[in-house]
Amino acid sequence: MLMEKDALKKTAVVVIAVIVIAMFVVLPVCYFVAELPLWVVAVVAVIFIALAAAMAYYAAERLREIEEGLDDAVDDY
Repeated sequence: MLMEKDALKKTAVVVIAVIVIAMFVVLPVCYFVAELPLWVVAVVAVIFIALAAAMAYYAAERLREIEEGLDDAVDDY
C-alpha cells in the first residue's frame, strides 16, 4: 500500500479541524436548548461561527505548509 508523503500529518490536521469545527457548530445549539434568550444564542452563534471559520483557515494554512515541505508545520498545532 503506497501512501502519500505526509499523509498522517494531513489526516491529523483534517481530523482535528473537523472535530473543533463540529464543536463550534454544536455549542450554539446547546445554548438554544438551555432556553436562553434568542439574542444570547445569536451572539454565541456569531462568535462560534467566526471561530469555526478561523479554524478552517488555520487548518488550510497547515495543509499548505505540509505541501510545501515545512517540517515543523504541525509541531504547534
